[in-house]
Amino acid sequence: MVNTMRILVLGAGNVGTLIARDLANEHEVWVGNSDEKKLKALSELNTIKLDASRNLEDMMKKIQAHAR
Repeated sequence: MVNTMRILVLGAGNVGTLIARDLANEHEVWVGNSDEKKLKALSELNTIKLDASRNLEDMMKKIQAHAR
């Protein structure tokens, strides 16, 4: 039996999308990106609009709020 983990992938580009979809087979995966268009293309996954280039503390608060 595999332990399910909660995973946040930052970035919904080609690599982030590939990783997120692969991990979603066995884990709860969230994808964070600042581009809403890219997030809408990942409708089968949990998504959160994030700008990781900004204040890290504010970003972590937003992630924690969505993860509950």
